[in-house]
Amino acid sequence: MIVYTSTDDTGFTFLAEIPVDQDPKSLLKDMSIGKSPEGKALKFVHRGSYDNMDNTYEAITNHLDDKRLEAKDTFIEEYLTDPLKTAEDKLVINVFVPLK
Repeated sequence: MIVYTSTDDTGFTFLAEIPVDQDPKSLLKDMSIGKSPEGKALKFVHRGSYDNMDNTYEAITNHLDDKRLEAKDTFIEEYLTDPLKTAEDKLVINVFVPLK
């Protein structure tokens, strides 16, 4: 999973996360344990290449505007298909949008 923690016109910051059932016994130097985001969120599904992700996020923004919903400054992408083994046009990615 990728959790985008901030974005602007010049780029973005993110956390790479892996859900686990229990705390690992040891971690590498640059790793940490944290809780999954809580609260209400909308779920959208992106199907297709990364080249079209901008269209998905634009549709999400339009939906939020139309429904007058306010999102937190976090977006979560859950990869249902393996980007290394799946043809780019066959990717399936859940996009979760936590609400304020």
